[in-house]
Amino acid sequence: MAPSSSTDRPGPTGHSTSSDRPGTSDGPPPDRLGPTDHSASTDWPGLVEALDREIVGRRREIELILAGLDAGRHVLLEGPPGTGKSTLLRAAAAASGGGFVFVEGNAELTPARLAGTFDPARVLSEGYAADAFMAGPLVIALREGALLYVEELNRVPEETVNLLVTVMSEGELHLPRWAGSPPPTGSGWWRP
Repeated sequence: MAPSSSTDRPGPTGHSTSSDRPGTSDGPPPDRLGPTDHSASTDWPGLVEALDREIVGRRREIELILAGLDAGRHVLLEGPPGTGKSTLLRAAAAASGGGFVFVEGNAELTPARLAGTFDPARVLSEGYAADAFMAGPLVIALREGALLYVEELNRVPEETVNLLVTVMSEGELHLPRWAGSPPPTGSGWWRP
C-alpha cells in the first residue's frame, strides 16, 4: 500500500462518523471547517500515535494520509485486496473527527450515481426543487466534508472518472438545475 498526493486543490475532510453502507455516512453533520482551517487545533502527532496503536504496521501510511489531510490534498492508496486500505481510511476519518463515504467502483457507477440525480417523478410533479434531488456519494462527501473512498477506481467508466478528476482539480461541483442549500460555513467546496 503506497499513498501518494496527487493534486493541488483541497480534499474532503470533516467531522461525522463513518458507515459501512456504500455511499452513505452516519450521524448529523456538525459545523464544518475548511480543509486546512482545523490544522491549528488538531493534534496530528497524537493522531498518528493513536492510529499506530489501532492499526499495526502501517505507521508510514498513517503519517502520509494525515499529512495529506492536513495539507488539504487528495491521497491515492494502491494495494492488493485485503491489505487494510479501507480500514486505514475509516480509522483516520474517525480519529480526526471526520466522516467516511465508501463507494464501490464498478462499470455501473455512472456520473449520475456518483454525484446524484433528480427524481423524475418528483420533477414532473414539483419541478426541479431541492427536495427532488437525490444526492449521490460525491455530493454527500462534499456536503459533509467527509473522506470519499472509491474502491476499485480502475473499474469505473471513463466519464465517471472525468467527473471525479474535475471535482478534485477544480475544487467544486456544478449540478445543472440545482438550487439547493449552501454547504456548511467555511467548507470551501460546494458550489451549486
